[in-house]
Amino acid sequence: MILNPIRESEKTVKSKEQKVLIIRNAWEFGGAEMYTLNLAIALRKNGYAPVVVTKVPELLERCRHAKISLKKGIWYKKQGWGRAYKVLGPLITAWYLWIIVISKIDIVHAQGRDDFVFATRAAKMLGKKVVWTDHADLKYIMQPHNKKVLRDSIVQLAQYTAGVIAVSDSEKKEILKQYHKFPNLVTIRNGVFLPATIKSVKKPNKIIIGSTNRLVMAKGIAELIEAFSRISDFDKCELWLVGDGEDKEEFVDLAKKLGVASKVKFLGYKKDIWAYLGAFDIFVQASYHEAFSLSLIEAGVSGKAVIATKVGGNTEIINNQNGILVLIKDVDSLKDALNIFVSNPKVRQDKSRILKKFAVANFDFDKLVKEKLIPIYEK
Repeated sequence: MILNPIRESEKTVKSKEQKVLIIRNAWEFGGAEMYTLNLAIALRKNGYAPVVVTKVPELLERCRHAKISLKKGIWYKKQGWGRAYKVLGPLITAWYLWIIVISKIDIVHAQGRDDFVFATRAAKMLGKKVVWTDHADLKYIMQPHNKKVLRDSIVQLAQYTAGVIAVSDSEKKEILKQYHKFPNLVTIRNGVFLPATIKSVKKPNKIIIGSTNRLVMAKGIAELIEAFSRISDFDKCELWLVGDGEDKEEFVDLAKKLGVASKVKFLGYKKDIWAYLGAFDIFVQASYHEAFSLSLIEAGVSGKAVIATKVGGNTEIINNQNGILVLIKDVDSLKDALNIFVSNPKVRQDKSRILKKFAVANFDFDKLVKEKLIPIYEK
């Protein structure tokens, strides 16, 4: 649901052109899929030739729009790593061998559990360089209750990689809790393309509290709606929910039940997310878990006052100086945080100014790719 603009004025940096196969298969479009698109764009600016492999329809569409070379992926949705994989594994590996050969790939950049295994096996057979980016898979894969054959395969293949990238220090620590000598593990945080300007959509004369998350329970939307219904200066505010998801109707019903339906705006999926962020006064990220939230970074770059749950990589972006952290599923603390920002414009301004400076300095995706990721490709 997050879309970052491409700055058309930027010129591609000339260097030797290497072809990078960027693989991301998943159920739906989210932050990890946005990372894939942004990575392809950033690599192209730096003289690489990206080829994206995915089955995610939204990612396919966005790559076509950005004129990124594509291969429609194959992916076993059940991902049980059971008997079916004895047949599917060799077939998927053979398919990746074919893609790497016909596309003349130099570097394979995998970003998901099955692809860590099958694409890496294919790349290793052909002597190609491999890099992984983990979007919160490895900390679960390496837990003792998972199948030993999968855990052993992951560790063995990770040794072959040029780097295994965790998108936050929090994720890196979680992986190391499960396997304390995980090979080639480094942190390179996620980021966004910095917009030259942000033009806000038209807004009413209200304090706009907003979220740009998927409308699913794990994003804390129910808690946000309930906390919003209980704030002191309720009449001064509106809640804008930008996004869509499988639990939307439950949240619509909840807003009606709490008597706040007229104040909660379900705006749906929007491509120009920056325009809506520009209209927010307060941004809320109430998720139960996050690896490293692009939404938080975008809110910071947009100069918003931010409330976020104290989970995962959120604490590497938000602290007591630049925002407010709350516990997950804690409606009371979320309500109190909203009350602080709604009733204190100066507090909003002070914290948002500090956060914007921090976000711009640390989460420029162009800079992160050039200074952190490309050296792994080239070492």
